Amino acid sequence: MTNILTEKWGTHYGSAPFSTIKTEDFLPAFDFLLEKTKKDIEIIAQNPEKPTFENTLGALEFVDLQLNLVTGIIFNLSHAENTPEINEITEKISPILANFSNEIIQNKALFLKIKEIFEIENNKKLKKEKGTKKLTTEQKTILNNRYKEFVRNGAELSPEKQAELSKIDENLASLSVKFGNNVMKDTQNFSLYVENEQDLQGLPKEIIAQAKQRAIAENQADKWLFGLDFPTYFAFVTYCDNRDLRRKMWFAYSTRGFQKNDFNNENVVKSLLDLRFQRAKLLGYD
Repeated sequence: MTNILTEKWGTHYGSAPFSTIKTEDFLPAFDFLLEKTKKDIEIIAQNPEKPTFENTLGALEFVDLQLNLVTGIIFNLSHAENTPEINEITEKISPILANFSNEIIQNKALFLKIKEIFEIENNKKLKKEKGTKKLTTEQKTILNNRYKEFVRNGAELSPEKQAELSKIDENLASLSVKFGNNVMKDTQNFSLYVENEQDLQGLPKEIIAQAKQRAIAENQADKWLFGLDFPTYFAFVTYCDNRDLRRKMWFAYSTRGFQKNDFNNENVVKSLLDLRFQRAKLLGYD
């Protein structure tokens, strides 16, 4: 059975074929592309040829394109279509992606290739001795950024500290998803019912009509129902003449994830800060 996410899409400008993607396509596609990307990276790392920009850094730039496209679709949908199924997928793949990123950074053979290219490029004597090809400005930027990425994320740590860092990053990824999901759930949890039509003055007719339809769907046909989805929120705080109602909407929007309910993020934030502090110390930052 084919999976559209693992094939060439053939769409205009390579845009995602949302109309043909099924939720059940995501995890099989993710698993397949993750394994493929891991194998492709290992081929680069184990290449017996002398490391060059083209066979190392250039190859790395393209190795995870399809995987990034698929994960990008998943995480974009998690913000636009926050269903329990999509939530479950993001919660599952986030720590896996964090571990995968660390696997790349901690791939010693790969880092040594990048380090060799970096040291030659930044040493005129070595560069002359090796007779390496001059890099373009863009290639130098990629080289410098990639080298810094590896060093600043633990490529030179001991194996023990790298394992500790991987665990921290896995927890950070899981908590970051939880934070976002709590904000989204709190957004969906909010309802502002307006009973007096006079309180709607200033609002665009389209927003008023949508609010009426929402209220009807909740068996409150004599009212208007407003939520915190951004189009509604932005229109309300921009155009509604009623200052008190604008304040209610603004306050609810600004404190999403920090209400006294099941979606409160206070402990999540504390844990995130603690883990980031541990991460910084592990990497040698004071």
